[in-house]
Amino acid sequence: MSAQSSDQFQSLDQAIQQALREWHRRNVTASPLCRLLLYRKALRASGQHVHKATNQVLYDALTRLSKNNAEAANLLQARFQDKEQVYALSNRLNLAESTIYALQKDAILELADVLEQMEQEAQQRQRLMLGERLMGQNYSELVGIEEPLALLLELLTDADAPTIISIEGLGGIGKTTLADALLRRVIAQG
Repeated sequence: MSAQSSDQFQSLDQAIQQALREWHRRNVTASPLCRLLLYRKALRASGQHVHKATNQVLYDALTRLSKNNAEAANLLQARFQDKEQVYALSNRLNLAESTIYALQKDAILELADVLEQMEQEAQQRQRLMLGERLMGQNYSELVGIEEPLALLLELLTDADAPTIISIEGLGGIGKTTLADALLRRVIAQG
């Protein structure tokens, strides 16, 4: 993965490996891929079924990987989808078991790169969609709202962020403008 990857992707290869190991476990209650937008969209599409959503994200990434490196995709499918043991795979491919493990590690890293690219594309589409929903900006410069804007932005990006935030005050003091500026900044930051 690239050095400029966000913290979200520092352990993506480990999350992918865990998700691949759970390919056939139907009773999982949390996904190793839960921080990905792709996963959250797949979760909604699957009717909140964690196992199906995780496998769909993996399947989509494996499909894209197979276009660039079919051997890596086939290896991961054999190991995790088809549950082929390393010794059986090494016999079938006439390779040492240690070579299979090394190829598997490389394939997971390649899959992580593919999934990172897919996630960045999904986030870009999400930002564009959210930006299109906003009405045109009716202000060119904001005065005196940097402090409340920074406070609200910090509140929204906190891991324990509240579900609802209410901006209250007298009419005409800029509550809607503050909310609009906040949303535009959140969209820009991703």
